[in-house]
Amino acid sequence: MTITREDIYTALARLTEAFPQTFVLEKYRPHRPLKVGIAADIAARCRELERGVLSAALSVYARRVMYLQSLVAGAARIDLDGKAAGEVTARDAEYAAAKLAGILASRKVKRTAAVAAKGATPVAKPAAATAATAPPAVLALKQRPVLRLPAFRTAAQ
Repeated sequence: MTITREDIYTALARLTEAFPQTFVLEKYRPHRPLKVGIAADIAARCRELERGVLSAALSVYARRVMYLQSLVAGAARIDLDGKAAGEVTARDAEYAAAKLAGILASRKVKRTAAVAAKGATPVAKPAAATAATAPPAVLALKQRPVLRLPAFRTAAQ
């Protein structure tokens, strides 16, 4: 059986519906670090989700930029009820930071290539003319600041 994007999106929608205090459907909204081993908890409480689809959905969820940004050393991990269930270790935070840096670097390369392909012309222009007439999109590719979210803390801390 092949798992499609629709299967993954449906599974994420189901998880968001069943556990709104734990999962976020929208990619751009802040995420919270999940408990280590949460897949077993989900499998026990949501038997209608197939194991392969659940695994793929959790993998996609954990690779989101907002999720990776939430993995800050010392941040509380949450279980399916939204309660604290461990902390993010320094090792996990370092791994997430490296993964996030790779994703952002890849996006920058793709964006630069897209701008270069869009602005490329078959006739070569002199260097002085190219710099003076650079399209505004090229000038807008300056380093963007990375959104740093504070670690989610529980009320007891």
